[in-house]
Amino acid sequence: MDNANRIARKINFRNRIITLDGQIINSGGSITGGTINKNNNSSIKHKAELDELSQNLDKINNKIKKIR
Repeated sequence: MDNANRIARKINFRNRIITLDGQIINSGGSITGGTINKNNNSSIKHKAELDELSQNLDKINNKIKKIR
């Protein structure tokens, strides 16, 4: 947020600045948005976690097949 404020001041608040966590510094300097909870429960994050778990399951199943 500090970097976003610096950038906004440098360009005299002429353009909207959006931070990575979703806070918006509008032209004119008003600030809106952002996230309250740092636990991001987005579907993209869940998909990535599901893909990782699926890969781990495949590895485990392959190890079991080798043991048998």
